[in-house]
Amino acid sequence: MTTYSSPTCFSLASLLTSVPLQAENLYWNNKFQTLLAQRDSAKKFTELTRLAKDFVRVAETYGRIIITENFLPPEKMTIRPAEVGGTAGGRKYIYRGILFKFAIDQKVSADPKGRYLYSGTGVPNHEGAIKAAHNEMKGNS
Repeated sequence: MTTYSSPTCFSLASLLTSVPLQAENLYWNNKFQTLLAQRDSAKKFTELTRLAKDFVRVAETYGRIIITENFLPPEKMTIRPAEVGGTAGGRKYIYRGILFKFAIDQKVSADPKGRYLYSGTGVPNHEGAIKAAHNEMKGNS
């Protein structure tokens, strides 16, 4: 795997085009459920393996972009945050059929000093947001 020393060492455009856009990549769960419903066979397990590898590759590629551009204002991001509701999960992104959640403490007050969800003060508690996201993932497994 290539390691990048800084965000400017690679082209975001090349990352965006490095994963072929195929219809089945946009509907991960539907493809997964269809494969699970098939009779056990070498072909079924080969296809499940391919689907899992494709999902990981796509998630890592676009996750890297989201993380790299975290410091940018939303209008300058390659993949912009999605308005899918909820504050507690942090920023959410939907790209290539995958929901990405970037766990950060969000402002919950319109007050200019702001109040943050996890700290309850004007200073964010990102560690609290990360812990909550971790517990959410543990609860889903």
